[in-house]
Amino acid sequence: MSDPNDIQLEAQGEFRLGGDVIGRDKIVTTIQNLVQRALTAAEEAAHDRALEQQALAQGVSALAARLRAIATDDQPLAGGPYKGLPAFDLSDCE
Repeated sequence: MSDPNDIQLEAQGEFRLGGDVIGRDKIVTTIQNLVQRALTAAEEAAHDRALEQQALAQGVSALAARLRAIATDDQPLAGGPYKGLPAFDLSDCE
């Protein structure tokens, strides 16, 4: 039984093989370069996500501070909350 990885070549006459011969070291170096580029891209994406999360956190914090300031403000809004309606208090309901 033959191994499927075995390659058998037969040629008659003159046979020449042309092209560049690439050594093991060049292949290993190329693979290492590809891996390093992939890691660099992944690290850059992680850094970008961290920056986006930081900006989002700052925005949410600023929004919460503005809402807290609005909620604790005791002064009535100028003109009331709705145009055309006079402002009223709970004591007006009696």
